[in-house]
Formats: sequence, C-alpha cells, structure tokens
Amino acid sequence: QSFGSTAGTVADTSNYAEAGTAAGSEIGADIASLKLVTTVSTAQVQVYPVVIFSAECIGCVSLSGYDAVIPKVVMPQPAVTDPLGQSGSVGWKSWYACQILNEDWLYRIECGASTIS
Repeated sequence: QSFGSTAGTVADTSNYAEAGTAAGSEIGADIASLKLVTTVSTAQVQVYPVVIFSAECIGCVSLSGYDAVIPKVVMPQPAVTDPLGQSGSVGWKSWYACQILNEDWLYRIECGASTIS
C-alpha cells in the first residue's frame, strides 16, 4: 500500500524490492506490521528526552545520616571595596546515593520536533 497522497514523501517499505534498500536520507518507524519511511531530511529536528517514573522507581538516601548537609557561611568583614560588609556567601556539601529500584516503573521517550512555539 502506498501513501502517495502526501506528495510522495511517505511510502510503505514493502514497496522496496528487498529489505535495507531505503536510501540513507530516509527515516521512518515501524508501526506494528506497517513500516513507514519519509525522504524529508532537509528539516532540522530537535530531539527532546522525556523521562516518566513513579515515586518508588528510584531510591535516594543520605550517606551521613542527620549531618548529611554541612553548611558553610562566610561572614564578610568591612573592607575598602565593601565598606558595609554586605558581600558574603553561603554553600554546602552533602553526601547521598541513588539507586534504580524497579526499571519497570521507569520509561524514556524521545520526541522529535522541528519547531516549538
């Protein structure tokens, strides 16, 4: 069966004489027993990953218990460049580990789009 109504850009791969004869510029997909290819290769397509998972799919635990987060606070002192001592910084260190608990509850989808508006 041919899908020539779309100006010849989409065709059933069973129309090819032998498997693997599609041109390198043709891209497509298998849908059940129907294989579609298209020769539209001039458009740039951005591929976006989408990750879907349940609450119990992964498990994370802090490795140092109650003191897992160690905050660091730098209290500024007045200086010539900062006469009021207002420029300080805050940072932290933490230790944790994560593990995939059940891969059946984790799924990745890659979507392609030429434009997003």
